[in-house]
Amino acid sequence: MIDAKDAHDIINTSLYFGEMLKKISFTNKVDGIKTKTQLNLMLALQFNGSMNMSELSEIVNIAPEQTTRSIRSLREAGLVECTRNPENQRKVIARLTDKGRKIMDDDQKKLNERLDGYLSKLNPKDVKNLANLSRKISSIFERAGYKFCEDN
Repeated sequence: MIDAKDAHDIINTSLYFGEMLKKISFTNKVDGIKTKTQLNLMLALQFNGSMNMSELSEIVNIAPEQTTRSIRSLREAGLVECTRNPENQRKVIARLTDKGRKIMDDDQKKLNERLDGYLSKLNPKDVKNLANLSRKISSIFERAGYKFCEDN
């Protein structure tokens, strides 16, 4: 059982990260991406490369039917392309198109600029420490089996 001081510190730090995310997050709809689920799928494909529908459903933590519907919309917008797995024709593999990659890369640059502005009050050493601590926190959650872009 977590003690009260540790619980307080974890919650307090989470609030700092939550506030930072509110300030820098995708403030405008990204062209062709209409829902948080679609954005999470695009992020999963951006960070992980080509994936089949089961893998996408698992990493984004949504039902397979919802993954299929959302990928269909992204495909119709020209952001994702799908092909059959040559080793197992029943599996469909999704990947970002050039257009999808460009949109995600452009938005990532905007996100980085907003993050840079938000962290401008910190000195470079503190920014580096924050980045290293963030990697450690991510590693702890990943080892425990948490997903990086769960849909609430």
